[in-house]
Amino acid sequence: MCSTREVRSARPVLSAIARAAGISVLVVAGFPGRPAVADDIPLRNRTVPSERRGAVSTLGDAGSPGVFVPFTPCRVADTWAGFGFTGSYGPPTIGGGTTRTMNVVTGPCAGIAPNATAVSLNFTVTNTQGAGFISVYPAGGSAPTVSTLNYVAGQTLANAAIVGYNFSNVNGSHGLGGYAGGTGSVQGVQGEIGTTAGVFSAGVHGIATNRDKNFGVLGDVTGYTGGTYYGAQPGAGVMGRGTLRGVVGYANAPLVGGTTSGAIGAVLSSGGTVDVAGVIGLVYRATGEKYGVFYNGGLGGFGTKSFLEPHPSDPERIVRYYSLEGPESGTYCRGSAATSGGVAVLELSDTFRWVTDVEGLTVQVTPTGADFVQVRVEKKELDRVVVRTSKDTTFDWVVQGIRHAYKDAEVTPRSELLRPEGPDATIPAFLSADERKRVVASGLYNADGTVNLRTAERLGWTREWEARAREAERK
Repeated sequence: MCSTREVRSARPVLSAIARAAGISVLVVAGFPGRPAVADDIPLRNRTVPSERRGAVSTLGDAGSPGVFVPFTPCRVADTWAGFGFTGSYGPPTIGGGTTRTMNVVTGPCAGIAPNATAVSLNFTVTNTQGAGFISVYPAGGSAPTVSTLNYVAGQTLANAAIVGYNFSNVNGSHGLGGYAGGTGSVQGVQGEIGTTAGVFSAGVHGIATNRDKNFGVLGDVTGYTGGTYYGAQPGAGVMGRGTLRGVVGYANAPLVGGTTSGAIGAVLSSGGTVDVAGVIGLVYRATGEKYGVFYNGGLGGFGTKSFLEPHPSDPERIVRYYSLEGPESGTYCRGSAATSGGVAVLELSDTFRWVTDVEGLTVQVTPTGADFVQVRVEKKELDRVVVRTSKDTTFDWVVQGIRHAYKDAEVTPRSELLRPEGPDATIPAFLSADERKRVVASGLYNADGTVNLRTAERLGWTREWEARAREAERK
């Protein structure tokens, strides 16, 4: 691994091993540094692991990633006069808004492989005379939209960065890869920011410049084929943990007619098509449709469904109405009418007829006139309902049905939502007191909240848990 010992420079300095064919250094704004007054400025470079399990892989095809190889510490460039660096590697100072290219393969550091694709570097500025920043990127590539080192007047700062190429067109190739071995809680790549960082700072920042099906950050879990609920998490592409928010997704307004979504979650079928999906925050710009939550494949959960309205007089309260529940996916339409000659024909709306099954219709009629009348429903069909009364009267009516597409929906399906993930599981905390009693009565859990092992053994769960434990030990 390359590192630096001392840097005596008063200018932006590159110090570290170089493993890429060329690196452009661009000082975009501000002023160059001025000479240090006295003391040397020690720098300690970040350690990059060698080729072993747990190593950080460099750029290249996913099938054969490169690996950082240690060698003698070496200073690539020093822009301060008098230290023996010349040409693009030495004086003069790199001026604000200018670019300098340094070929590190043919530079002062000997022994660098000509086919190297990445480099771990330290960059240092000292006694800066104004605000500015340095951006570093592979020679011949596009200038990045982010900086490598930011500074203000009167500072001495250093920052480490890994710079390199990825020219591969192979699916799965990457710019930087990280691998972490071991049995504890480990991370392949970690990004961290200090407690004084400003708004919108980030430990890891991913940028996608192509809006079409590209991602700033993509998280994959490979090789997973089983598992159920989140009691024993098998893994996730992206996991967010936080005091106030685990994951936050924002999306800017798209082009005219485009679609915006804050976050999308989907499960694919074995054939690669979307099986179920849910979207948090969805806007269709062309039609103006807006959904806080959009889903396909059904919506279910423990608890209640409700809508909220402002309270008209108490600023500390809201009005919360709960959804009507039932053992079927019901539909309804309603209205008011009057009989003429003792007959009224109710024309049901097209939308009601489109979604309602022809079987199972029910009709309720409530006379609203001053006289007592007899009422009967002579005919009830999706195209019309015929009502007869003993004398002419006004009345209110409700026609109820079942959604045609889900008329056979099962009320008590088999489910693993409450199945314990292991012998040490406990009754889920989200269940109400009444629901907790029911999972005890069914034999799923014991009264003390522990798993009913007799039930687990009878249903074969204990064998699955033991097999999973043996598999985890082998890994």
